This record gives sequence, structure tokens and C-alpha cells, in this order.
Amino acid sequence: MKKHTNQIPYRASRACEVRAGIRCVENLPYQTIAKIFRQKIPYDEKKHLMYFMTFFEECYPELIKRFMQEQSISREQIIALFDKIPDYGEKTKFRKAIESGEF
Repeated sequence: MKKHTNQIPYRASRACEVRAGIRCVENLPYQTIAKIFRQKIPYDEKKHLMYFMTFFEECYPELIKRFMQEQSISREQIIALFDKIPDYGEKTKFRKAIESGEF
């Protein structure tokens, strides 16, 4: 007999996709986000800047950690992309999470 579970596959990944896309006209699927973090697709500032600025502003550290686990992304990969993004204020909250050890 099959065990019933309430877990939705890639729940955190889908939540990050939605939260990061709040201010963007075009949707960037979570699979693409993961490939950019893993450097399988190059980060293109022209195409991806607004999306990742919003990602780091709207996705809270615990959600990002679950996304990382679902997509096999390391902390170093997250921070490497975070460091490429210019700071217009959207990075403040995530930077504090890094500094405090929350992320």
C-alpha cells in the first residue's frame, strides 16, 4: 500500500521561483535558477540582474537553504552569485543573514 504524503516535490524551489519573479515580467523557472547558481548557465547581468536582486531580497535564508538542498547547490555557489550582484539596497537583508550566521 502506498504511503500518502502531503509534501509537494520541490516545494522550496517553486517558492523561490515565485518570490524571485515578483518584480519581473518574464518568469525564470527554478531549474534555470539552479543551473545559474551551479554555473551550468552563465549569469548574464542584463537578463538576470533584477531576478536575482529580487531572489536575495524576497527569499528568506531558511527557504534558500531548503532550495539549496532540493537542487544540490552549495553555500559557496549561492554566495558567489550574491557577490556578483551590485548593491542597490536589495542585498542588505541577505548580507545581514550571512554576517549573523543565519545563512
